Amino acid sequence: MDNFKIKAAEMAKDFLENSKDYRMGFVEAEQSNPKTRNLDRIFKKCPADGVRTLFSVDEDLIKLYKNALCSESFDDFCEKIEATLTGGGRIILSGCGSSGRLCMGAERAFRRAAKKYQRPELGEQVTTIMTGGDYAVIRAVEFFEDYQSLSAKQVDELEAGNGDLLIGVTATAETTSVLGTAQRAAERGAFVYMIVCSDPQKLMGKMERADKLYSRDDVAVVYLPCGAMAVTGSTRMQSSSIEQAIIMSAFEIVLAKMFGEKVSKQYLCNGFEKMISNITEDACVKAIADYAVCESELYKNGGYVTYFTENFMLDILTDSTERPPTFAMPPIRQQCRKDLELSWAFAKNPSLSTREAWMDCFGRTPRCIEWTEEVYRSLGVNEKIPDISFDRLSEFEIGYERDGEREEKADTIAVWIDTKPATENFEKCAASYKRKLELVFSPSGCETALEIFEHIGMKMILNAISTSTAALFGRISGNYMTFLDMSNKKLIDRGSRIISELCGVEYETALEELLYEYLKVKASGENASPAQKAIQKLGLKGE
Repeated sequence: MDNFKIKAAEMAKDFLENSKDYRMGFVEAEQSNPKTRNLDRIFKKCPADGVRTLFSVDEDLIKLYKNALCSESFDDFCEKIEATLTGGGRIILSGCGSSGRLCMGAERAFRRAAKKYQRPELGEQVTTIMTGGDYAVIRAVEFFEDYQSLSAKQVDELEAGNGDLLIGVTATAETTSVLGTAQRAAERGAFVYMIVCSDPQKLMGKMERADKLYSRDDVAVVYLPCGAMAVTGSTRMQSSSIEQAIIMSAFEIVLAKMFGEKVSKQYLCNGFEKMISNITEDACVKAIADYAVCESELYKNGGYVTYFTENFMLDILTDSTERPPTFAMPPIRQQCRKDLELSWAFAKNPSLSTREAWMDCFGRTPRCIEWTEEVYRSLGVNEKIPDISFDRLSEFEIGYERDGEREEKADTIAVWIDTKPATENFEKCAASYKRKLELVFSPSGCETALEIFEHIGMKMILNAISTSTAALFGRISGNYMTFLDMSNKKLIDRGSRIISELCGVEYETALEELLYEYLKVKASGENASPAQKAIQKLGLKGE
């Protein structure tokens, strides 16, 4: 037996014995959606039908959104938000990965709405704790997710306490770092609301961190049972869409009430339904499908895409950042890191410098983590400590600065994505690219102070574009993301379950094969998916 086999067996045994809290196969958001079971085949036959299949799962959210807005738990949630704001307390949104990015989006929308009401100081009462800090908006700091101690420190630094409200967002209701922020905030005297898409009661007795948090009297829950994602386990899709919609809708209702206006729930429900209707129109579906074919062919030929926008930078970055761990694409890297592979997709604001663009992206000064190595070690972290400071974040040049490396490649596309026509600044920036395209969408369902439906609709469109591109590029098997990364314990479990299901082997066998391929890939330095390699080795069941 080779050394990799021996090490993989040891790692598998350790995971099975000591990481039972990360066995997530029973959680709703981790199930396979029957609507998309043959997603890869549908896309191969007709890309437009593939896009329609993806959107059919988003359409299921219409009823859920209406039910949620009419629920007692939503009313209580709004009352707590209003009491916190009028009482001078802070609202602290907390999320990890896709949920953290949706929190950033909700915060930015609230701050912009507060300015519309000519009360910008009100916007300062809302803030976000992103697992890994704001740097994680563009490069995931995955090991942060496994440590409650790190997220607890983020709460301590904000000095959360009496009068504050922490809103924890997690599709699976169990994300370690998010529960860590919620637990610490409650211990410090803050009230906690958890926005989840899986029933917390099903976690009780299975996970100590869930038992500890959800048994508290100062913790309430808004449960949004959206079911399985369009791509199995990809919570960047439907769960994050409905969670962001509910949080932004609560903010919308509360702000309107505070300023003597009224936004009816029926108005918002009609807006949500109209938004879905707009993005599922044949013209929109065709535009998405045609563009996804274009982008997938670009990647097959070794090309690169650069998205440009002025109003949806955070939305585009959110989608672009989540592609690498989901579909094993090269992660976004700083322009100065010539030693690393260039990311296939990037995003830029053609009208602002990089520093200005980052400020505009967040709607405030970026909040990055700049702890010393000694601090990390004191919190029990043994991993290599990355530099995730604002200086490093600023090295990702998302402004109008030229990017000769991307522009001078053999096949490059500058793509304008927005709800408004391309600007002259885009034309100037796109001039040095080999090709340019414009994608102008109109997803809005109704006018709101937080521009809820423009952003949720654009998010769904971007999810459809990236998923369609990945499917056409062969990065999906059935409706499983078989090219996923495995940079934390939850992803190790997910990869093992995918291998077990597709190859017809026991979970334990799948886990060991996954870890074996992981060790080989890591040693070789190859940019490859251990899960996909394991599937190729074991073979699909029935073949």
